Amino acid sequence: MYKEYFRTNNSNGNIIVDIALDNYSDYYHPWDNTSRKTRDMHPRLAEFIDICSADIPLNKQIEFQFQMNEERNETKESEIRRSFQNYYKYTYRIGKNEIRRDFSSVLIFASVSVIFLIISLLIARLNATELLQEVLSEGFSIGGWVFMWEAVSIFAFGISKKLKRKREHKRFISSDIYFNNKESIE
Repeated sequence: MYKEYFRTNNSNGNIIVDIALDNYSDYYHPWDNTSRKTRDMHPRLAEFIDICSADIPLNKQIEFQFQMNEERNETKESEIRRSFQNYYKYTYRIGKNEIRRDFSSVLIFASVSVIFLIISLLIARLNATELLQEVLSEGFSIGGWVFMWEAVSIFAFGISKKLKRKREHKRFISSDIYFNNKESIE
């Protein structure tokens, strides 16, 4: 389906994502008043890039073609390239840290689960009062399975999405960025 919406660069096979902006300042977040060199990418632009990337298989490399309605400016283009790289390097690091935290949580929940299940088995083998013994054994057993489910849930549902997101951001970091103005297109 992506071939219907995106062009392909015939020389290298990369998928071209076309982005039309009126001027260079439209790339940046409108409420960020810092110098242009450190400003954030416009959130709607980042969202558009994410939506496009979701449609393109991860094994395909992407390049971005910015179509500008103002005269080309090499300095501004260089700043945008640097900003783009910095933005996605930052989000890549954030994603990497989140995955690391999720793996730690999985290990902790799985460990607690195993401990609870072992305690449940040990209590079941004690020669204590039957009712108390049964309640404690069942309580630890249920707790153990709840912790195990949480570990499986984080691993199966949370980490896989974050790993895909991390791969997308790595693809963005290595993407080429080109600029054209309206006159060069016509």
